[in-house]
Parts: sequence; structure tokens; C-alpha cells
Amino acid sequence: MKLLGSILGDATARLSLQDWPLERIHKLPHTTSVMAELAALDEQPTASDRRRFLRSLLLDAEERDRLAAQLPDGCWCYGRGGSGPRAVMVPGQDVPMVLTAYCGCAIGDARRILDGDVRERGRAYAQEIALSGIWEGARVPERFHGCTFDTFPKTSSTALVIVQLRVWLEADDRWAVVLLGDFGVGKTGLAISALREAAEHRHPGLFVKTPDLLARIRATYGKGSDVSEQDVLESLRTVDYLVLDDVGAEHATDWATSMLFQVLDDRHDHQRKTILTTNLDITGLGLHMGERTLHRFKEGAVFLTVDGPNLRGNGA
Repeated sequence: MKLLGSILGDATARLSLQDWPLERIHKLPHTTSVMAELAALDEQPTASDRRRFLRSLLLDAEERDRLAAQLPDGCWCYGRGGSGPRAVMVPGQDVPMVLTAYCGCAIGDARRILDGDVRERGRAYAQEIALSGIWEGARVPERFHGCTFDTFPKTSSTALVIVQLRVWLEADDRWAVVLLGDFGVGKTGLAISALREAAEHRHPGLFVKTPDLLARIRATYGKGSDVSEQDVLESLRTVDYLVLDDVGAEHATDWATSMLFQVLDDRHDHQRKTILTTNLDITGLGLHMGERTLHRFKEGAVFLTVDGPNLRGNGA
């Protein structure tokens, strides 16, 4: 009796089944089984405690049967949407719960949609934590924190680029954008603005200056490093949106070219949104990164030229 009581709770302190966890409702025995055991105990006058317990249990089982008779065909959730709640870590103090199995009723369908949104937020948060652990300070520089498409200094050229970037973010299925232009015309600011817009739609992103990328990979070769080359490359391959800033500023070597190719080739194959900024023209970019890497961009990238004054010279 103690074992059954620990599973079902204290049957003498009855709560409506509407207040029970779904798993507890499902553990209730069949009504006929309880009735059969009660009938058998009628001939055992010394089993009064057991009889009291079974009578209370019978009330719960009969209430379960009445609720079940009101459920739509195929519904097993008793209005809860499903079973197997588990916590999802998201930013802030709240710890929302999602289900692991969903009922086919209307409540289950609605709960599945709501939980999908929570799972997406949890996935993005987990990815953000993982990336921050690998990249530490290699995120968006502080002086760009307020940079958005709305705050960006506009010229006729940059206004058109902003429109094209927004189209690419929202509706263009091409995997990459290459922002070409002279030093200081705002390529980095535009790339970060695009990254911020993607983040507002809950797509995690990463901003990395290309020389920092190569330095971070080299650091993994040091004795005692707790991050491997594979960890760094995987973080770049899998993040939803990646900005590789200032391609061409790094010293070109076969090793550097190989590292960039591994990242960009994988992102090309999986069609993950990628933005490159560079002071080089297309020919110079091909010479710097190698033709096979440039070919990935020619297969499915938008090349945008940013013209205008040097924004760094006027305090923008």
C-alpha cells in the first residue's frame, strides 16, 4: 500500500484530477481492477485501511473515466496538450517548460506551435553561449553597438545597398553577400546592421574580423588550450549568420587560405547566410582567397559595391 500511495499520492486528501499532473492521471489503475480488489477485501474484516484507500482511489478512477468520456476522439492529454514537460533555458529570469510528446487534439496542436517558438529561443540562446565561450571578445566592437540600418549615415549609394541587404535577409535565397569598397565607407557598419536585423528575428549571428579568426585558430595550437581548431571552425560553419569582416587584411598564406575555404565551402554547401566585407575588388579577392573559394561566391552570392565618403574621418 505504501508503494502504491507513493506513486499516486495521498488518496485521502483528494484534489480534482484537473489539478493533477498528466503522468499521475495515466498511472491510475483501471476502475474495474479497483472494484475487483474491493470486492475481494469484503471478506477480510482486518483490511479496513486498505479498503479506505481503495475507495478513495475508486473515486479518482471514476472521475478519470468521466473526464475521458468528454475528450475528443484520439485525445489523451486531458486538456494539457501533451506530456513530458522539460525546462528550456532562455535569456531572463523565466524558465519556460516545453513538452516532449504532443496530443493530436486542438490544444496539443496549439501547444506544439508555442513550444516551437520557445525551443527556437532556447536554441539561439544556447548557441550564443557556446559562441561567446569560444570567441570571448571577438564579437561586435563596442563602437558599432548602436549601428542599425536606421541609424546608418545614408548616401544615395548606401541607401540602395541597405535596400538590397534587407531584400537579401528577407527573401533572397542566395547564401552570401560580399560588400566591396574603399576603406572607411561603411562596409562593416552595414554588415553589423544586417546582423542586428537578423538577430531581431531570432537568428543567432557572429561577427569576426578575419585576422582575429586566424589568430584564434592559431591560439588553439598552444599547449593547454581548452578549445580546439575544430571547435573554432565548427562555430563558424554552423552559426545562422556570419560576418567575416575585412577579408584581405590578413596575411595570405596557404594555411590561411585553407582555413577560410573550409568555413566558406561548408557554409556554401549548407546555404547558411554569410556576409564578407573587403577593401579588395573581385579580382583581388580571387587572388587573395583562391579561385575555388571565390567560385563559391560566384555560384550564389550578391556582390554589392559601397561608395561614399570616408565615414571614419567625419566621426560617423
